[in-house]
Amino acid sequence: MTLPGRDQSLPSLMLYSHTDVVPTPNKEYWKFDPFAGIKDFDGKIYGRGAQDMKSIGIQYVEAIRRLFKINQNQKNFLRTLHLVWGPDEEIGGEDGMEKFVESEVFKKLNVAFALDEGLPTDEEAFKVYYAERCPWCMFFFFLLF
Repeated sequence: MTLPGRDQSLPSLMLYSHTDVVPTPNKEYWKFDPFAGIKDFDGKIYGRGAQDMKSIGIQYVEAIRRLFKINQNQKNFLRTLHLVWGPDEEIGGEDGMEKFVESEVFKKLNVAFALDEGLPTDEEAFKVYYAERCPWCMFFFFLLF
């Protein structure tokens, strides 16, 4: 999904979320059936992909929806924003992101910065990590006036 920016000469931003999930070889260890998609009495959601990675994709969409709601007069950002959902992350990415970033389609997106993954949160801060081993961490705080 692409939201065209006001200044097309600027490099774009990409929010990426993978759609694949880890296998479930030991279903007997799950509190609920991993294929059921259960919301318990405390509001917790159980099911394949509920935390990794569907929740982050939903956070991207919800953040954009809220920004549009707050700023009714301005329905686009300065830079073009691409929301991308892809496959194959849980098994290495060779047929997913690895091929995508080498494609002409990706090159034409002119991406300056891409955000991939993170942790689900109900806080006002969204933690961002570099790579898998967390050599650094940033916090973004969104203040809405």
